[in-house]
Amino acid sequence: MRIAINLRQFYKGKIGGMENYVRNIVGGLRHHDLTIWVHRDEVAHVREFAPTASIHGITHETGLSEIGAALKPENFDLFFCPLLVLEPLVVDVPSAVMMPDIQHEFFPECFDASVLKWRKDTYGPTARNTDILFTLSEHAKQTIVDTYGAPAAKVLPIHLDADDEFRAPASCSDSPRLPARYLYFPANFWPHKNHENIFEALRIAVDGGEEIDLVLTGAEAGSEKALEQAARLGLASRVHYLGHVAKHLVPEIYRRAEALLFATKFEGFGIPILEAFYCGTPVITSSAGSCVEVAGEAAVLVDPQSPESIAGGIVKLLRDGELRRALVEKGAERVKLFSWASAIERTEKAFREAVARPKPTRVEVTEWPIIGIVTPTYNMAHFLEETIQSVLSQGYDKLDYVVMDGGSRDGTVEILRKYEGPAALGVGAGWRPGHGDQQGVARDPWRDLRLPERRRYVFAGGTDRGGEALSRESESGIDLRRGLSRRCRREDSRPISDASVQQRRAGRAVHHLPTGSISGPRSICRSGDDQQLDALRARLRLVVSRGQEVSGEEGR
Repeated sequence: MRIAINLRQFYKGKIGGMENYVRNIVGGLRHHDLTIWVHRDEVAHVREFAPTASIHGITHETGLSEIGAALKPENFDLFFCPLLVLEPLVVDVPSAVMMPDIQHEFFPECFDASVLKWRKDTYGPTARNTDILFTLSEHAKQTIVDTYGAPAAKVLPIHLDADDEFRAPASCSDSPRLPARYLYFPANFWPHKNHENIFEALRIAVDGGEEIDLVLTGAEAGSEKALEQAARLGLASRVHYLGHVAKHLVPEIYRRAEALLFATKFEGFGIPILEAFYCGTPVITSSAGSCVEVAGEAAVLVDPQSPESIAGGIVKLLRDGELRRALVEKGAERVKLFSWASAIERTEKAFREAVARPKPTRVEVTEWPIIGIVTPTYNMAHFLEETIQSVLSQGYDKLDYVVMDGGSRDGTVEILRKYEGPAALGVGAGWRPGHGDQQGVARDPWRDLRLPERRRYVFAGGTDRGGEALSRESESGIDLRRGLSRRCRREDSRPISDASVQQRRAGRAVHHLPTGSISGPRSICRSGDDQQLDALRARLRLVVSRGQEVSGEEGR
């Protein structure tokens, strides 16, 4: 099978448990004809697990366009995005994505504004557009189906496994310096990993008489702030941060630990739980989400939101030797349910089924659509001409432009007269300013059309891009509502009749509504096709207000 793989978000040692997934799944597909795109600084790292693949080094500035240009049916059988989202969103070959979880929908406070916006812009359209949506647990599947309305049949949980290092015989050589008695917490310093509550729990346990330290490993980003908090709690001598530790050394850290402490707020899967099971280490983990699905009855479960609950789990395990032995035995049995071989087999089976499905019939669009733009105005001559020029300068030859004036007395009508002919200029009888957010209210025949009166500009080339995207709407089954806003439809959901609209263009009446319309974000048409329209917005790159660009693909 010829498989194209987008790894442009792959960074060795910086993407948490998803690195395990990528290394093992992509490495397990090496007998296929693989073409991989990855940041040029990561080419050598990807070569470690995909030595026979054709690997292209890219930059973030041009990477998506390079991938999109290559994704043609004559080149590839399937497109695979193992890291979170479908990029590009619209492709001409069957597609598969690994979306480990949708944590941002439940804990938005764990993300900075730009990352949260990118996730909000891309996860929903990805869930609906991709042919196969892999995720890491049944818990994650249900949240994706419930949140994004993705068909349950195409969302496939793929349980992971630990790497081979954790099955190897114990070895004490080259092990890092470790305290005599400690809990182990391997995690990057991301908010959902819950270092803050774990530090507070450690303080409670120590104050209760437990002689126990905490060993941390993970990428350096965020470590300084976390360690400052530990110091404020008086734990500077008990919290040991080892940085990013070479993978072959990690099993020994597990084996010497009293327990794995993995009380995170949210996980797509929780690979450290399996790593601890393989190493014979008892586990303390969260009582909610996928951690329970992975651990089963082989762990002490705690409430990650409660330092007291976490501390109680720590004390319970440290003081009960019989419990520790029982958990180790249960863990050794539990890992038999997980394997990379099974994960690879399920992945390949899904690929084969996607490639074998009949291709949807494509509708060839032979001409670009008419784009309608409406500018409502009332006594705003001071910027009207600049607005008109921003539209007419587009050079798009299927433009239906209407300026509706509500009886201005500030020279607006005189400006409009200058453009009779080249522009579609209409005067809406009796249109007047309204109140509140909707600043324009039309009388009959426009009684159902309410448009905000705001400054609107279209950037150079905007209508060309809009026309190109609208001409492709049939490719993804999107029914773009005609008109300018939700109120372009009467209460009985029928379109406004042709007789209701008289548009003048080049001195003649045009009795139709335009195929597609460009308007502001607040007045763009949305009704029963809200979810499908997400896919169109993701590829429709338009500036509809001065200084504002809507960009679904690179919204970071």
